[in-house]
Amino acid sequence: MTNDFGDDSGEKLVDWMIRIGQDVGEAAMVASGERLASAFKRARGDCENISGGEIESSPGAPEWAKLDMAEFQEIEDYAGIKGIIEAKLRAHAVDSAWFVEPATGREHLLFRVADAREVWLSFDELS
Repeated sequence: MTNDFGDDSGEKLVDWMIRIGQDVGEAAMVASGERLASAFKRARGDCENISGGEIESSPGAPEWAKLDMAEFQEIEDYAGIKGIIEAKLRAHAVDSAWFVEPATGREHLLFRVADAREVWLSFDELS
């Protein structure tokens, strides 16, 4: 098939198409990686804003915190990324849960305020 033109132009065209496909795939991989790293960085920043149990608990202090996962939801294969996050949190002995807001479809990662430092470390390691 590649020599249907009587010369090697068909083969060169196929080679070019393969190279372009690889370049586009590489560019998509780099872009997705940068988006994921940015999402992990934002999540770490959000965790820094949570006390992490360093402040004495008071009767009205929240026990649970939530991270908005909207930035992660926009990345391809969110379900796979979510599984990776869950595994890393388990490795750090963090009890967590996922909650989807019915009205918006936005998902949140719920975890104990006392585990905020471990959540931060988990996202730091993943980034």
